[in-house]
Amino acid sequence: MANSSGHPGLDPAVVDKLLELLSSDDHFRDSFHKNPGAALAELGYQAPAPAPGAQGKTAAPAGDATTSFACMETQKIASKEEIQAAREELQRLLTAAGNHNNPHAFEAGRVGDFLKNVSGGGTPTA
Repeated sequence: MANSSGHPGLDPAVVDKLLELLSSDDHFRDSFHKNPGAALAELGYQAPAPAPGAQGKTAAPAGDATTSFACMETQKIASKEEIQAAREELQRLLTAAGNHNNPHAFEAGRVGDFLKNVSGGGTPTA
């Protein structure tokens, strides 16, 4: 289900593969850091059609994930261990509609704080 303030939830199989690779594969981690949308496309994700009037970096043509997911961009990607430790919570977050429209889910040193804020109903801060 789409949420006007974020993305629809991701397919659980895509999220499972995403988190597996982010916690184990250096080449994929580098690819994800450079372009999260393109990395998701490598996993089979296809972007839904943008909402009418949507524009900007996160508005991609239907089926094109390569320009989506600016919300997953990082200055420094979280360590493999950090992602692995938060895997279950990240899985729930990324499969829920509208919840991953905030940045920092994969930012180094911020995964735990981000998840606490989201779980507590707060809005993650920059």
